[in-house]
Formats: sequence, C-alpha cells, structure tokens
Amino acid sequence: MRLSRLLSAVCLAGLLAACAQPRPFRVVGGEGPVECNAETANKDEGCFRRSPEISSKPAYTLHFVEFDDQGWLYPDVPEMGVAHTQIDRALGDISQKLV
Repeated sequence: MRLSRLLSAVCLAGLLAACAQPRPFRVVGGEGPVECNAETANKDEGCFRRSPEISSKPAYTLHFVEFDDQGWLYPDVPEMGVAHTQIDRALGDISQKLV
C-alpha cells in the first residue's frame, strides 16, 4: 500500500514538473554579428533563440513565427522578447526579397 502511494506521488510529481507556461523559444531579434549555420544553430544559444536565423555559409535566412497554445501571436511584453514581431519580420523580409 505504501509503495503504491509512493509511486503514485512520484508519477504525479513528474507530470506536474513537465508542465510549462506557454512561452516562445525565439525571443531575440536577428540583428547583430552572430553567424548561425546548419552545424552551430542547435548548439549555440545565440543562434537557437534568434529569429530570423541568418547564415552566410550556406547562405540562408530561416524565420520562425511562434504562436501561443490558442493560436495567437505572443503579446508585446518584456518577458516575450521580440516574439510579437516575428510574423512582421518574416513578411517584411519576404516582400523585400521579392522586389
């Protein structure tokens, strides 16, 4: 009986610890001299938290647009960084490259 209660408590604690607040991952703007490429993007915190991710070798620009769990853009609050501008940045970059 005690063992089953202990296991139940451990499982419940594990489930509760897995819960997280909905927050964007990419909260840093793409400005600055950080070089992100396919090999370092997942390892370098400076690349992993940026949107857009820009590389010169190979040449690419990768935009991320994150939404909350209800499908809305993240609000303009300091904890969310520049996540609320992700879609505007992506569309602006696309329209600039089409001209």
